[in-house]
Amino acid sequence: MNNKVSFDIKRLATQIDWPLLALLTTLMVDMVWIKPFALLFSLLWIRASNLKHSLKEIPPFYLLIIGFSLIQYFVLADFTRDYLLFFSIGMAYWIFSGLAFALIFARIKSSNSQRNHITLTSFFWLNLGVTAFQLLMTMIHSGTINPFALWDNPEFGTSTGDHLKGLFLAPCYINFMANSFFALYFLSKQKLVNSVLAVITLCLTSSNFAIILFVPTYLVVSFFSRVPKAKLAALGSMAFIVLFYGLISRSNYYYLTESIFKIEHHYDEKKIGKVDNTVSTNNLASNKEDIEYFKDNKGKVIAINQTIDFLKSDWKNFLFGAGIGNFSSLLARRQSDIQIEQKSRLFKKLPLRVSPSYRDNHYTIERHIYNMSSDWHSIQQLPSSFFNQILGEYGVLGTVLFLVFYIGYILKRSKFNLVFFPIAFLMGYYLLFDYLFEYLSIVVLFEVFFMLMILEPEKKVDVLNEK
Repeated sequence: MNNKVSFDIKRLATQIDWPLLALLTTLMVDMVWIKPFALLFSLLWIRASNLKHSLKEIPPFYLLIIGFSLIQYFVLADFTRDYLLFFSIGMAYWIFSGLAFALIFARIKSSNSQRNHITLTSFFWLNLGVTAFQLLMTMIHSGTINPFALWDNPEFGTSTGDHLKGLFLAPCYINFMANSFFALYFLSKQKLVNSVLAVITLCLTSSNFAIILFVPTYLVVSFFSRVPKAKLAALGSMAFIVLFYGLISRSNYYYLTESIFKIEHHYDEKKIGKVDNTVSTNNLASNKEDIEYFKDNKGKVIAINQTIDFLKSDWKNFLFGAGIGNFSSLLARRQSDIQIEQKSRLFKKLPLRVSPSYRDNHYTIERHIYNMSSDWHSIQQLPSSFFNQILGEYGVLGTVLFLVFYIGYILKRSKFNLVFFPIAFLMGYYLLFDYLFEYLSIVVLFEVFFMLMILEPEKKVDVLNEK
């Protein structure tokens, strides 16, 4: 028996594409310095002929946005040394995104479907194990088996899911997004246990605004499946979600329902006291000013209005935007003096810089938010959104490039494939949440599912209808 188990493990190990698994794992970690090294080492594993072919498969948007950014640099005419530095970093993000696509595409194309599936499944289980360990640590530090139920401890309760970052070590909703893709992918592959585990994992991250669209999407996909067990898996997954919000984490249920249905937020003395105790002395705004700033609107709504006003203010802003790192992006935030919880060591060594366009708009919102306690650092308050980034920093011209040569390219190649389209639909929704392309992780994973769809021999077959 032991010999059989040992043999199965060895056989499984030989079926994993270890270079691909290593590349995916290192790219997903939210550490700026590790990504270029991961891509550089991966170049050593790719044959020149394979790489040459895969470069032709890169979504045209990546190449066009690089060329557009160079033109934009001279149009906006900011030739200062500091901006040249951060402009180069911003350009590197796009270059790395295109290179990551080419490298992974070449690797997936050179392997068979079974090996690619096993490798991706191994990545899923690796992330699942890391997430489970993080959950265990929250239990140990909170001193309870259910840290979600702690109402009076700001580190846990509704914030417990924030600790479940998985391999990504990024905001927990990145882990949510990844598992939502896997839940749909495994459902299509009839790996129903894995699909349910993915739903349980994403639910535990308590990314409340992400789950709003995931649930109906998952139910629709399972409904159109002709495999009865897929519907049973979906039923079990939904049962856990109801259990989570109804019993395990009632505070997240209240947070979600209040955020959706309450027009105004009522700030009690307890919340204000929490702010007073956690305020950063490095930021300038007072606590009362911070709270007053968000009295009428959420930060996300204020940010959208600022982006629209910025585009309307000048023809150059409308067409070209403010430029890379000058309006709304991770780069803009990281090069500023805003005191965030985890600032990359790389950016700590670089000069501080706040562009006028950023200072007059989204910087103000983030300044107030990061002056307050961590429960304010949420999707609904932060201006973070890829659409704010593409409109604010690249203008209408850059946005058209994205719509036509990325979204259009994806949809054209996928032909609304019933397995892949739900994943693409969710990805479009998630772009509202953060500057996802700059993480060089969740978008990469999304593109992996895209590659599997267009490269697998059975891509034209509706896998959900197989018996």
